[in-house]
Amino acid sequence: MQYIVNPFTEIFNNVESLSQNITLIDHLNSGFNSDYKNIVLDRLNSYGASVNKKFNVSYAQPMPEQVRKNYPFIEFRFNGRVTLMLDEFGSANDYDTPNPDFKNFIASFNGVDHVGRKLLVSILNKFGWYNPDYCSKLFSFSIDELDGHIADFTGDKERFYRKFFIPDTKDLSFLSSVNHFEYPSAERMKSLQGRVIFGLRTQIMPRLDKSFIHLVSETDATSYVPFVTEKFALSVVAKSLFVGYAQPGWHDQLVKYYGFRLYTNLFDYNFDNIRNPIERLIALTSMISKFSNLSAHDWHDLYLLEKDTIDYNYDHFFGKKYLNNLQQYIDQEL
Repeated sequence: MQYIVNPFTEIFNNVESLSQNITLIDHLNSGFNSDYKNIVLDRLNSYGASVNKKFNVSYAQPMPEQVRKNYPFIEFRFNGRVTLMLDEFGSANDYDTPNPDFKNFIASFNGVDHVGRKLLVSILNKFGWYNPDYCSKLFSFSIDELDGHIADFTGDKERFYRKFFIPDTKDLSFLSSVNHFEYPSAERMKSLQGRVIFGLRTQIMPRLDKSFIHLVSETDATSYVPFVTEKFALSVVAKSLFVGYAQPGWHDQLVKYYGFRLYTNLFDYNFDNIRNPIERLIALTSMISKFSNLSAHDWHDLYLLEKDTIDYNYDHFFGKKYLNNLQQYIDQEL
């Protein structure tokens, strides 16, 4: 088994020397376009066709049927490797008991500057929901970049859609600002699990305890194939409500493959089926907007409506019951 840590570089530069059996790591550079194609897999499949060689690819996400059809010289296997990241969260004994005390509407944590994250922080800012005490943004970008991303997904309707993202021209400082929370350095916390637990206890959970909704900022939300990472688990550990700005079908994948439950008493998940990433984000924010002006007391009452589901997800996670659910979908390792 050959592990490909940087798929773009290694496959484009060394495809001739690759083993027939490989494991691809991370999000394959740019995710999938609306035709369910990916630049890394294009290269791998093209080379396989040229030499009549079929690659056996083990990957952390299950591939939809259309992806499999697009790449006849690649045989995909789902290995469920995201569970390795989930293991870094430790056990329930590593954390203080969650204590919701709502003072803020939305918490959202935005690291590497994928296109989807630029869109997400922009719409949060436009709606007045970006509170720097509860939301992070570890990147800056220009209004021209933002305009370009909107145009890429909306074409001749850009003028309409930009109204939801572009800030007032008198104040563009938000786009150029960077806002982050302090995390322990590698020198201070030698183990990755120790850093995860410490960061969650000191930085993430206090912010989730005080926020009605955690809007999960998933990796490559503008891709068209679900890519589940560990980010949703922040909310599960903190016993907080969450919805994800992710790829279409992301919430369904959490249910089907991992066995978690959605908060259907409060949230309408129809947005999860919208393929266009900008239309999906607007539908998501429109859906949660009805909660934005409620009182903290109202938020707490609504939270209690989902308490059974919140507790179920917490037990499902720390009891590692999601592993039993995954097992029926994981193919034998190559």
